[in-house]
Amino acid sequence: MSRTASPKLAGTSSGTPPTIRRKRTPRGFSRYGKSTSEHIIPIAQIGYENCRHLVPQRFPIRLERPTTARLIDLNRSTVSGVRNMSSTLRKLDISCLALRSVPDEMISTLYYLERLDMSYNLLEDEGIPEKLRELDDLIDFDVSHNRLTQLPKVLLKLKKISRLKVGHNQLKTINGIEKLRRLVQLVLEHNQIDSIPKDIYGLKRLEYLHLATNSIRNIDSDVKNLKHTKIIDISNNKLAHIPSELFLLPQLELLNLSHNKISKMPQLTVRGKPKRLIENVDLSANELKQFPEFLLQIVRVIDLSANQIRVVPQTALKRLDLQSGQQLNIKNNPMSNPPPEIADDGVKGLVQFFTERRSEMTVFRGLKILLIGPKNSGKTSLIQSMIDQTSRLTEKGESTVGVTTHNFSIPHDPKDTDPMAKCLPVALWDFSGNTHYLYTHNYFLHEPSLIMLTFNIKKYNEEYFQKEMTPWLDWVICRINKLHILAVGTHCDQIDRSRSKEICQKVSERLRKYAMDHLVSIERDVRRIEDRRYIPQALRAQLQKYIELLEFPYSTDTAVAFSSANLFGMEDLQRAIIKKASNKECYPLVTKTIPTLWVDVEYYIEEKGDDMQLPLVRFDDYKAEIINKFGMQHLIIDITRYLHDIGKVIWYSEHPFLSKWIILRPSWLCEVLNALFKHDFEKVDFHSDEVFKQVGIAETRFLKIKQDRLRKGTITRDLLRALWANSVPTEINRPMFRVLFILLEYFHIGFPVQKPTDRQELLSATKKETESSEGGKTGRSSASKRQRPTSATSSKSTRSQRTIGEGDDWEKIDTLHKITRFCIPWLIEESQTPPEFKKDYESTKGNPSVAIVFRFSNYTPPGIFENFVVSANDTKHSLVPIHIWRGGLYCKSLEKPVKLYMKNMKHEDGSSCMRFEVVHDINSELDETTEDIWNVLLPILYDAEGALSNYKGCRYERYTECPKCHKLSFLGEWSNPKELQDLSTKQCDACKAHILTQYIVQPKERNLVEEMLMQKLMENGEDDEGNSEVQEPSDSEDDNENIKTR
Repeated sequence: MSRTASPKLAGTSSGTPPTIRRKRTPRGFSRYGKSTSEHIIPIAQIGYENCRHLVPQRFPIRLERPTTARLIDLNRSTVSGVRNMSSTLRKLDISCLALRSVPDEMISTLYYLERLDMSYNLLEDEGIPEKLRELDDLIDFDVSHNRLTQLPKVLLKLKKISRLKVGHNQLKTINGIEKLRRLVQLVLEHNQIDSIPKDIYGLKRLEYLHLATNSIRNIDSDVKNLKHTKIIDISNNKLAHIPSELFLLPQLELLNLSHNKISKMPQLTVRGKPKRLIENVDLSANELKQFPEFLLQIVRVIDLSANQIRVVPQTALKRLDLQSGQQLNIKNNPMSNPPPEIADDGVKGLVQFFTERRSEMTVFRGLKILLIGPKNSGKTSLIQSMIDQTSRLTEKGESTVGVTTHNFSIPHDPKDTDPMAKCLPVALWDFSGNTHYLYTHNYFLHEPSLIMLTFNIKKYNEEYFQKEMTPWLDWVICRINKLHILAVGTHCDQIDRSRSKEICQKVSERLRKYAMDHLVSIERDVRRIEDRRYIPQALRAQLQKYIELLEFPYSTDTAVAFSSANLFGMEDLQRAIIKKASNKECYPLVTKTIPTLWVDVEYYIEEKGDDMQLPLVRFDDYKAEIINKFGMQHLIIDITRYLHDIGKVIWYSEHPFLSKWIILRPSWLCEVLNALFKHDFEKVDFHSDEVFKQVGIAETRFLKIKQDRLRKGTITRDLLRALWANSVPTEINRPMFRVLFILLEYFHIGFPVQKPTDRQELLSATKKETESSEGGKTGRSSASKRQRPTSATSSKSTRSQRTIGEGDDWEKIDTLHKITRFCIPWLIEESQTPPEFKKDYESTKGNPSVAIVFRFSNYTPPGIFENFVVSANDTKHSLVPIHIWRGGLYCKSLEKPVKLYMKNMKHEDGSSCMRFEVVHDINSELDETTEDIWNVLLPILYDAEGALSNYKGCRYERYTECPKCHKLSFLGEWSNPKELQDLSTKQCDACKAHILTQYIVQPKERNLVEEMLMQKLMENGEDDEGNSEVQEPSDSEDDNENIKTR
């Protein structure tokens, strides 16, 4: 409405305002400055500083500061008027003026302008003024509904802009958008963009992204970099598939993917209950045929209407959450199960329907697949392609960290399109090809599992097999002494198909030959022992082990060629997996029908594990809860083993300690270990993650901690809190130290780094525990008995089998609170022998010492030496490390005047050797010195035997070095010492010297009479050298059992 406003002046000194002649202003015009006709400008609305509303057609006065202007034309007087307001104007609206260009002279002076609206005009690329670059304070620019074909280059100079609207134009590309690093809102709807440029993914602050009604066909996995984006609208495009990373954006609230051509959804594995849900996901009017179950775990409101979904699987019932107000729209789908009238009722109707039909549900036992293979062999691309059923190629530099878990289903008949067809549930565990993770891989190589070995079919030849594939085969056999394997050749799109088929046949034949060669090598070792004239007791135990290794089950089917680029070989791979799973000799229980009650327990445990941040539960508590809810007390062990075999839980049922704990979410253990053993830790930056600041680590201290982690393998308590921030409730100390205790004590990943006084305190706690568990027994022989491993499934070191919470283990956990650093030997990069060690070691030459060697002629288990190092640093051994480096350990005893030197070395024949040497500090030939040596050395050797017993297919030989010539002249008689304990010396085969048996085996305990007699003989200087020679035993069995001395 037009009206004439009364002007207000600043006032006069007399206090009486002068009379001013009013001049009528035309409708839609306002005055600015002096009341002269040349300053009448055509402005529809003006806003003033400290004014809540836009005030139309009012005369401004000098004290008022106009900040907002909306123009109705751009004639000369209008431009002049805008220039006069340039010092205060913050927002300018020149929309809906049919402009083809904007004059530079109007824009050039608006230095303080923050918002500029040029929408709904006829602007083309050359119509954007060059002077726009001078608006350094511009934060909001709207140029939508124009005729632009490219992003104005001048716009890229505006570094402060945070809201950009370029919708309803004719853009095909938006090159250079990454330069606008402060963008928060980006509107590009109704253009001609056919792909999302990677430049957008570099906008770290972007919160709102609108790309509706374009021609976009794909979304790159780099979308994961949009960590602050809340709203994404890519509706009305040509998308056929979408990456799983899109649903993992941490701040995502609304995702609109409606009216596209999406036919398949990624099979996202949700690990744990998400901290927040996506508020709304719209997938309506697409071509989906399978119901995306994972959305029920992460989205509150889901719209799947107008698709091609026929079946909602009954397993979706466990993911529905009625308490959170979850909504599901699946109307206008050709539903067959449940019926359309049930589906239209939403979540409540589905819950009621499936609850009534639960008794009719059929679930088949699944299979756990362990995917192994060399680095860059295409494992991750293969997994993603199998899960999403679409081409998925990993980006350059993208690699698996540690072990990751995935769950999906494979149809028994790949050509059967019926959603109700029989399927094989699969838990696929992806093992990183980086050898850095071989140490932790040992914890996840469970039986029964199908081993799937990938190889690059383009690079395959005999050298590739030996260098890249054989180490993985050796590792599997060494660990479980079985080889049920399916080889998959990737990158087959890069070679001719006939050549691909030929290579697959060669690989299959080569795998069979490898298995036969392995058996032949064992038989050769067996004959080598059996052909000896006399078999000592130590070799008899080794012979028995080799004979057991001949029971080597293996199966190698024809290799499969596969391409993640074009999905060639997908059906062949699925058939091969189904064929393997149907082999009842290898997997007798797979594909069998599972009782409904077992399925209920599986769903309950899976849901419970997802809801827990720390899914580590005492087995007794788990057992009581399951029995209380479902009954079946007599079946609880069988059900838990079933859950372990299909990859739903981790339960080390044969471990004397870990069997008392169960992990309800296997991916949690993967996350905990992956965080500790991260291979590219050197790339971790202090500023890239706020978690370091949250735990109180300053930047300078972070750099020191990082260097210690990389060089010395040490991890501080604060760094541990940062690494486990998302996996373990670190704000409460006891859960974190409970997890740490289990990893140190029973997973054997490392040991505490502490002062000798703290070491003594922890030692006292260990002794107290030992005395209580042994009923107060003491003595060297009973201690040695406790150290011995009892079976092949014993722990890596035989420790107390009492659970945490039952007595004094809490004392050891409480002691961990006082320790600020922990050493993980596998992470140590320093490989140079310390000069201080060399000097100290040289000073002990000539002192009494015993050196024991474990020799691995065939294959050395990765990380076994580091395992030995961790065992040696157990508090029960009363040792304090002096020097530790990659491949070496030097420490001293707190109770005996001896030092231990361990070394990972190569034998002269190229085989790998682990050497244990204990040197006495006193240069004396007294029996007490050797007793001190053996009292320290034997428990460490028994721990080493316990660690090796976990490798069922490992072949190794025990030797004792000759103290004269340092050759491996004596067999490992220390493990069965009775034959030599009655002898005084034994001749070295290499140097022919007669060596006192107390340097070969532990001396037999003497009674008081024997000690007095020996002392008297020594005083009289009797030298009965003849009695020390050993008579060669005969070939008869009786003579072998009774070694005579001359």
